[in-house]
Amino acid sequence: MESIQPQVLLGCSDLFDLLEDERAKNKRLPSGLRLIFSKLAGCNRKRRIMSENNIILAAEITPILQETAKHQSWDEFCTFESSGVQEFSGSNAEERQQQNAAVWEQFERTIQKRKDGYYVRLPWKENANTLPPNKGMAILRLQSTINKLATNKTLFQRYHETIIQQLNHGIIEEVKETNSLANQNNEIIHYLPHQALEQLKQKSTILQTTTTTTGELLDWKRINHLTIAKRTIAYVLRFISKIVSKMDIDLRERIQYNITEARLIKSEPYITAKEYELALRILIRNHQATYYLTYSQKLLRNLNIYQDDYGILRCKGRLSNADIPIETQRPILIIPNTPLAEKLLKEAHLPYHCSISQTIATVRKQFWIPRLRQMVRRAIRECLPCQKMNNLPYKYPNMEDLPKTRVTHTQPFQN
Repeated sequence: MESIQPQVLLGCSDLFDLLEDERAKNKRLPSGLRLIFSKLAGCNRKRRIMSENNIILAAEITPILQETAKHQSWDEFCTFESSGVQEFSGSNAEERQQQNAAVWEQFERTIQKRKDGYYVRLPWKENANTLPPNKGMAILRLQSTINKLATNKTLFQRYHETIIQQLNHGIIEEVKETNSLANQNNEIIHYLPHQALEQLKQKSTILQTTTTTTGELLDWKRINHLTIAKRTIAYVLRFISKIVSKMDIDLRERIQYNITEARLIKSEPYITAKEYELALRILIRNHQATYYLTYSQKLLRNLNIYQDDYGILRCKGRLSNADIPIETQRPILIIPNTPLAEKLLKEAHLPYHCSISQTIATVRKQFWIPRLRQMVRRAIRECLPCQKMNNLPYKYPNMEDLPKTRVTHTQPFQN
């Protein structure tokens, strides 16, 4: 007896499909073992092990089939009973390879060499239904078109001229039922039903859609310092001012109304301080138009934001009566974690690498950035010179007590 170790663990639903029929369960051998017939071979039930979750059946396969059946694969028995089509259990590459082989075999079988070249039959379906000619539909469509155009003689004449023009240019051809060429080749004549389509020249209203888009004026990834950005905007303003000066008065006034800074540009050979100020104003206005609506309005609710005469958003506090500049009383709103905010922090921190408190104080002289302390801490933590000076390999020593003369209460000029 030959023992074969099973390679597949079958469930109950697949096990009964593997068995031949129900009668094989009642057949016993002289040795007392039960013989079970399956699609693979005869099986002797040896033992049954039961547990809470599963039932495992150990069986020995009896070689009662022919020798050739031992080498048959399980795929030959897994077929669709309804359609009779064998299931393909290989990979996608194998299936594609078989399809290509079948197409290539048909190509070699049907290719023909003629005087004018090679003729190849495309792999159409073999049992395709023959389509009937559409003569009846064409006749009904022609009658319907004639009846519809009978009341409009002008349109009927235009339709007739179009058909004649297409016939003269060879776009369409007239086919007769007594065509000898068609009857000789046993070809099916197809009729093309026509239907008139008129495009009336109606007056239409042209709508001009204007979309307002906001975005960064500069590519901040290519700019490391705020001074470079202001200089770039200043040169652009000079270019606009020079171009506008050559336009007519109406167009010049419209452009200067939208870009008020273009009127104040000087013609000096160098960039003046006023032009730097105007360039910063444009950068701030573009920054607020880009990021203001994207930031949390809940955090900006208590800042009393208003818009000044230049279109810049400012924060109104309670320091209007203080003896400080107007920029400090009503600082400009800058959205945090933006390229402009990072450049302002960098300009306030450099060139002396100020501490956190001093950097915050410098920024708040003119700008108000929510969560400014977090940004300053991150900026100083990323500053390489500051890390070299602050992250020393040793700690500062413990300070001694102050001298007695500095902590003793004495009269003036006693010492």
